[in-house]
Amino acid sequence: MGTEALSIAGWPGKEGYPYPPRVPKDDVAYVHYKLLSNGVYVIEGVTNLDIALSTCRNGEGLFIFMPLKIRGGAEGSPLRLAMLCEPR
Repeated sequence: MGTEALSIAGWPGKEGYPYPPRVPKDDVAYVHYKLLSNGVYVIEGVTNLDIALSTCRNGEGLFIFMPLKIRGGAEGSPLRLAMLCEPR
C-alpha cells in the first residue's frame, strides 16, 4: 500500500514539533501492525503518484519497489520506486 503522506496512519506528533498530533501514537502502531502482519507492505512518502497514474491507460501501472539492503535487521528502508505502464 503506497501513500504520498509521510505515514499511512496519520501524524502522531513529536515533542517540540510545531504541528499538533492528528492521531494517538497507539493508533499509528496498530495500523502499521495490522497491515504488516497481514502481508501488506507499507510504502510512505511516494511522490508524484497522481501524475504517474494519470499518464497510464486506465490509471493502472505495475509498481516495482527496490529497498536498500541494510545490515542489522532494520525495520524499514529507503527505496527506489519505479512504475511500468501502457501510456494513454
